[in-house]
Amino acid sequence: AMELLNALPQREQLLSLLWNVAPIWLLGAVTGYLLPRPKTALFSGTTGILLSSTGLRNAILAGHGFLIVRDAWYQMTDPGTFRRFCKAVLLWACFQGWHFDF
Repeated sequence: AMELLNALPQREQLLSLLWNVAPIWLLGAVTGYLLPRPKTALFSGTTGILLSSTGLRNAILAGHGFLIVRDAWYQMTDPGTFRRFCKAVLLWACFQGWHFDF
């Protein structure tokens, strides 16, 4: 894994991003584990089912993961890269070859 990290051209940007995001993530994780989970009527019934639903929880986690990837993408790539990447994937899916201009 370290060889892959050392081979990245934006290695310093990635490490800087991780260095800036890690304390925020760690503080959020610790705060989330320290907060009490009330067992009151507020969390019973339909609200309790929604909050304990694994599908909703997985959707929220996937949404947060998407936001993290999007922010990293914006920090490390030039404008228009996503559009060029999508066009290259579309051409490749239509059997016209892989053409991704950097």
